[in-house]
Amino acid sequence: MAGTPTRFTFTPPTFETAWRRNLFAWFVQDDFRVSPKLTLNLGVRHEFFTTPSELGGRSGNLIHVTDPQITVGPPFNSTKVTFSPRFGLAWDPSGSGKTSIRLGAGLFYNYFDGRTWYMGAGTTSASLFSSSINVPNPPWPHIVPSNFAGAPVSTYSIGSDNSLKEPTVMHYNLEVQREVLSTLSVRVGYIGSKGYHMGRLVAENLRIPSRLPDGRLSFPASGPVVNSRFQDISGLYTDAHYLYNGLQTVVQKSLSAGLMLSGNYTWSKALSDSDEVGPAQSNGVAPTTYDRTNLRRDWGLSTFDQRHTLVVNGRYQLPWDKLLKAGLPKRLLGGWSINGIFSASSGQPFNINTGFNNSRNNDSQQTDRPDLAPGFSNNPTSGVTAGCQGVAPGQKLGTPALWFDPCAFVLQTPGTFGNLGRNTVVAPGFQQFNFTLLKNTAIKEGTNLEFRAEFFNLLNHANFTLPARTVFNANGSRTGAAGVITTTGGDNRQIQLGLKLNF
Repeated sequence: MAGTPTRFTFTPPTFETAWRRNLFAWFVQDDFRVSPKLTLNLGVRHEFFTTPSELGGRSGNLIHVTDPQITVGPPFNSTKVTFSPRFGLAWDPSGSGKTSIRLGAGLFYNYFDGRTWYMGAGTTSASLFSSSINVPNPPWPHIVPSNFAGAPVSTYSIGSDNSLKEPTVMHYNLEVQREVLSTLSVRVGYIGSKGYHMGRLVAENLRIPSRLPDGRLSFPASGPVVNSRFQDISGLYTDAHYLYNGLQTVVQKSLSAGLMLSGNYTWSKALSDSDEVGPAQSNGVAPTTYDRTNLRRDWGLSTFDQRHTLVVNGRYQLPWDKLLKAGLPKRLLGGWSINGIFSASSGQPFNINTGFNNSRNNDSQQTDRPDLAPGFSNNPTSGVTAGCQGVAPGQKLGTPALWFDPCAFVLQTPGTFGNLGRNTVVAPGFQQFNFTLLKNTAIKEGTNLEFRAEFFNLLNHANFTLPARTVFNANGSRTGAAGVITTTGGDNRQIQLGLKLNF
């Protein structure tokens, strides 16, 4: 019957693929004892994957985004020149064995393999991952593939000029360890890494923009896209970067007088312009680049940045055990110990979204970021809000009721990108204390009964998830839920009792 057109999306059935790749690797490594106080470790590793091939010849790639069709052949050509040097140093400056200085550096590769690329590597209809049509009068009860003949299709484009560089990371560290007492040691270290040729996704088939006098891109409300033969094109590139710097401290007390204690604290910062394709994008940060022509626009806090991390754990053997003699009192009151682990960390950053494609660039994979209102912090999570349309004034920020101030963000001029950076707002942190009461009872030689009472999140601390990050409705009005946290993450207090017989 007649009515409003209905949009249907047809995904062709996939075919069984038979991909083949070979991994070749060799390495040389040796330790050089320069002196009783100094040891060097030197090495080099070389490994690479061959270019992937599909045994049935059913592979290809949209090599250039403007190509009229997929080119039959390998989906990309792999990099072969991937040498990885290694260097390490261990030095005891005093020769007493109480101080150790360690230095290390190396080059590492994270090879592209598996689902990162294979979805876009076919040449049959399965490589066109969807087709969409508006059907005025749906042919009920079934939608058949013939209805999609000539419909716009979506596909993939892998690499630049049919090549993907291997994601490359340089790791380096410097650590000093000192024995303060016979049972107490302290370790302080700097950990750093720098990544390049990292993977990023790009929405390729956007509207063709013009340049405003101030250099910004301006997209028309309607107009031609880069390749009119396709609907959506997802591009995979290896030109992104990341940088990590961290200070790690460890204080460790070995077991003495029934007590063992360890504390670890890390102060770090992670920056990137695109987080690696594949890992969780749970913080509302799309793995696609906001402005495909300007990767540096997305340089900011990594999704995985966590400024402070603290872990303290310990074990204590209750002291009266050694005062008890054999017999029933020792069986009942002996063998008790307590364990505890306290964890605390800063929150991770996330994006603020407009909620719709106000830039009009035709990107269906992610929403826009808005403008930052003049005079506001790009991480407005402290103080109180002055209020704006849809937001009552005087509300305290940094609480579940209103984690960030929605009034700090305004819609950008339609047809342009917002000026707000990537990952500017930091989510709530995490705290948890787990406690265990443990008793070991010897039954006979080689056999003992273990009782455990375990308390997870003993203090029942509420750890909150991300707030609502979409600030605007499609009509430009503010959403009422922006900045509000409605759920908790992690476990509430849980108690677990157990018995285990060891023999």
